[in-house]
Amino acid sequence: MRLPSVVTPASFSERHDLVIKAILFFLALPTFLRLGGAPVASGSVHAGVGGDGWLRGRLVGHHPANRPFESSRFRALAPLHNSKSALVLARPEPGPAPEGWRGKGERVTLVLDLDKTVLYGNDGNDLGVALQWMDKDVSTVKELYTKLINPNLRRTYDAYVEAGKEVDVVIYTRRPQIVYYKSCVRHNTVPVRYADEWHAQGQLFFPSDVKSSQDIFATYTGPELLEDEQHDVKMSLDRLLAARDAVTSQLGLACAPPVVVTAQTKDLAMTARQLNLPVETCLLFDDNTDLRRKAGVVLVEPLESLPHTQRHQVLTFMQDQLPVETLEQELVEYLEEARPEERSLWRDEAGKLTWHVPEATLPLRGWRTPMPAPLVKSRPVRRAVSNHVLPLKAGAKILELHSEPMSNVSPADVPAQAAGLGLGGLIDLRAAAEKAALMRELDCDAEQARGGGR
Repeated sequence: MRLPSVVTPASFSERHDLVIKAILFFLALPTFLRLGGAPVASGSVHAGVGGDGWLRGRLVGHHPANRPFESSRFRALAPLHNSKSALVLARPEPGPAPEGWRGKGERVTLVLDLDKTVLYGNDGNDLGVALQWMDKDVSTVKELYTKLINPNLRRTYDAYVEAGKEVDVVIYTRRPQIVYYKSCVRHNTVPVRYADEWHAQGQLFFPSDVKSSQDIFATYTGPELLEDEQHDVKMSLDRLLAARDAVTSQLGLACAPPVVVTAQTKDLAMTARQLNLPVETCLLFDDNTDLRRKAGVVLVEPLESLPHTQRHQVLTFMQDQLPVETLEQELVEYLEEARPEERSLWRDEAGKLTWHVPEATLPLRGWRTPMPAPLVKSRPVRRAVSNHVLPLKAGAKILELHSEPMSNVSPADVPAQAAGLGLGGLIDLRAAAEKAALMRELDCDAEQARGGGR
């Protein structure tokens, strides 16, 4: 008898048994590799606890493209203690966490824009400037900024922590005036220069251990500044650090996050490399729609108004600390020069001055909480393993799993999602592809069922 030239396909039960055995073999493989020796894993990192060893093991070792710096530059800038082990303050309700996130040991770095993202308005719409103008203590300015923080910040941070992620925080803000100071005295532009290790790629990197503007200005080596100009520069730095400290307080971090200041378009990949962070684990939360085509950017609605209760707290604080009746005329004129939508001081029809903060007319929309790129790539597309019709309930469960990452979608994200751009677009397309595949499988199974009944 002549043997067939093609192997006869195995029955479904035989193929099913082979699949199960293969799965069990791969699950048991790591155990066999560990017997009699050190653990063997492609991503394992052996590093000391604390200091550079901790930094390299937890941040650099996650991706083969990342290697330790040959010098000590920027090592102190990495957010060493901004993890879920930090001091926990009273928490608002966390946002929904997609089931696909679950799992320990995966890092996420939240790179946060300040103005109109984490912070109300553009640098607080001059509210902090007004306090400084009237010589209020820096502690008062810091207290103001704690009241201007976007409620979505803590909710988003908690969502990642509750999902089992190790969360780092970096502040990344575009404030040209801090990098290239434009003098209001001599009307010239001065490229500031501080400690050499704080400058890279046209950006300023302030480490976590900077406590005040005095700490920063003590390293100044740029062109000479007049006394009034020095005062102006320090006031800008104090407001920046006040916003940083407000973020630190709101998230209950053990130490302040590093702050990156740029005068140009933000470059998330370059900034992450300078901080020794794996680029693939970074997510930049920003309201700037010009960044919508950039990988790793999560667009959010600009915070240009405040919810009723928060708005009332800010206005009460300003009137208590700085009654409008006590304002200098020069300050009043300065505040009234702002654009109408950014004015913090208003006059009624009778000419009476009041502090002004717009009130949100709609509930504050939550931020999206997508997974970083490696976690997205690691999630396999679900495929049917049999020719049987999937129960409707099981099918609904699969679809429900992939609806979570797109919850709380901000209108600012819609263009990116529709065009399949950026990280949000990637997740949206993935969910759509899985849904389409499942629907095709259901159609095929239904067609087979109809054919079998003829």
